[in-house]
Amino acid sequence: MMQSMEQRGSADEHLDMAVAAGHIGIWELDTVTGKAWRNLTHDRIFGYETLRDSWTFDDFLDHIVEEDRDEVEATYSAALADGVDWAFQCRIKRADGLVRWIDAHGRHLPGDDGKNDRLIGHVIDITETKRAEEHLRLVTAELNHRLKNIIASISGLVSLAARQEGDRKEISETLTARLAAIGRSHDLAYRERNTAVAVEHILQTELDAAPKLASQFRFEIDPKLYVTASLAERLTLVLHELMTNAIKYGALSTSEGRVSLKTHSNEDGDIVLRWAESNGPEVSQPSGDGFGSKLIRSSLSADAKVQQSFPPEGAICTITFPASTFVDKD
Repeated sequence: MMQSMEQRGSADEHLDMAVAAGHIGIWELDTVTGKAWRNLTHDRIFGYETLRDSWTFDDFLDHIVEEDRDEVEATYSAALADGVDWAFQCRIKRADGLVRWIDAHGRHLPGDDGKNDRLIGHVIDITETKRAEEHLRLVTAELNHRLKNIIASISGLVSLAARQEGDRKEISETLTARLAAIGRSHDLAYRERNTAVAVEHILQTELDAAPKLASQFRFEIDPKLYVTASLAERLTLVLHELMTNAIKYGALSTSEGRVSLKTHSNEDGDIVLRWAESNGPEVSQPSGDGFGSKLIRSSLSADAKVQQSFPPEGAICTITFPASTFVDKD
């Protein structure tokens, strides 16, 4: 008997270690009262550093993003009505405001009276998996989108060079340099993922592709801010879209227009990157939700809070990153 108890204790310890190592949140829900027991990992997944005093089914629903809430409630109702497992994936808004993906699975735990009045299960953060899936979809769409822009840019540069008077060698070198600038902007999105990239460099690389616009930009970027290459890729896509929109419709569509790019720390210690246009044509809230707007919002949804506004004097995009987002220089 003693050996059996020791073996049981060892098995429990191994299970606890596996749960901790796998960052698995464990929960048990009383379906009658709506009250739930959880472990600390569960609450950390929802953005709480310490275990909350209480947690209910309604607390859980409050964290689900509005677009996913009805479906989660429907699967819960079906699980209770049919006595089947409760399994789902959805997006949550953590206590710190970040949107993350979770995968949850619950199984009925019958009471002494045989009624299914309890559910026990687990929850894990699958944001990285979902990000990879979304990244693949976005990259496919972005490759098509960028390829069209690159072809259009190359066509324009070739046409410009054909009309330019002067030494052929000089014209050729100028054209080659411009094409290389476009290539650098494209390459930055596909660097090795283990390389830390300066935010300042990301912005400069995009600007290198359009050197004539340099005088219209004002940078105040902390040179000590570095991000992972994967985040640099997503930030590059966002800045590319902002610049493209500004060239087509905003401040960069006129020579008098200006774009200010600044970083600063807010009162919560977060790092804020602010894109602000001025002196361009009067702008207004877009009537539709195009690919560019969706890309700007979705690319950074798991890393930062992105807010866009369109006052008459010029478009503004504010990107707020938790300080923990930034990494040390390699």
